[in-house]
Amino acid sequence: MLFLNVCNSWTRIALSIPALWASIRVAFPCGEYFSELLSIWLARAGNRPLSVSLEGTFDHDIVDLIWERAEKLKHIQICFEGKIHDSWKWNFWHTLPESLPSLETLTFRGSPNVIVGIRLPIPRLLDFFELAPNLLECVLVNIETTYQVCATTRLPNLLKFSFGEETDGPTRDNILLSSLSLPRLRSLSVSLEEDDSDRTLVGFLEACTPPLQQLILYLSRRSSFLECLCLVPELERLEVWWLEWQQAEDLFTALKEIPSLLPRLTTLCLRHSSLQPDPMPHSLWHGLSAALVGRRAQLRDFHLSLPHPSGGPPPLDVIASLRELMADGVSIHITGVALRS
Repeated sequence: MLFLNVCNSWTRIALSIPALWASIRVAFPCGEYFSELLSIWLARAGNRPLSVSLEGTFDHDIVDLIWERAEKLKHIQICFEGKIHDSWKWNFWHTLPESLPSLETLTFRGSPNVIVGIRLPIPRLLDFFELAPNLLECVLVNIETTYQVCATTRLPNLLKFSFGEETDGPTRDNILLSSLSLPRLRSLSVSLEEDDSDRTLVGFLEACTPPLQQLILYLSRRSSFLECLCLVPELERLEVWWLEWQQAEDLFTALKEIPSLLPRLTTLCLRHSSLQPDPMPHSLWHGLSAALVGRRAQLRDFHLSLPHPSGGPPPLDVIASLRELMADGVSIHITGVALRS
């Protein structure tokens, strides 16, 4: 819109470039004449694929204008503020278009200021997914799902599914996986924090055997995740959040003693639990060193984040081993611990 206020020449240029009008953010509630403005805006986009963000309290008339161009929608983000009233949910789910054939990315985002995420019914989410057979990426942020169903929805083209922001770690709810078949999935960000969530992930991986290349896990003290790793032989990047020392020891031992586990792993990122302030034991440093040495043929990047001072640097022989790995071309980043010069 700023281009229209510069001069007549800039106005003509802006009006002649449909791509400038192909993205719009709608923040409800809208002004009295916003529907007219929106119609003009969307018309100026021509046949360009559309990117739309809907934020706030649902407005039936405005969203109807968006759905009228359903065949052009390529990216949709729906942001909720606070709690969703029943009337809002009813109007939203029952005004969806018949199809979203061009939709490639879909984001549902709950308010970051609430303790409990926005609750969305799984049957409604599955209905939405079925409208978009060409969906490539789905992100659920601060969203909790309800009303689990036995039916399974297949998304044949989905490549990336994230339960939360990758920069902050996955959010808690992953029960939706029980209702999905994602045969081409390449990247998954998911929490194992809830009871039986590790079994949910194992069941999902066994059922549709996706060729995962990236897996981001968010753990709790009860989480058991090694069985999941046995089901993703094509994995290249593994990121684990809030790893406790025992879980780290189990992982290092498995990487050292089971060559068939994650044979293509090139990047390993570990974030230690901030709830466990004890320093990293010397025995675990040696376990880490042995695991990395055993994987030196394929491992290219290793990241370890320790939120608390570790009480001292790693043992000298471990430091020497890490330096040898770096000399061989392995990139190693360790934060939260003082390394000897």
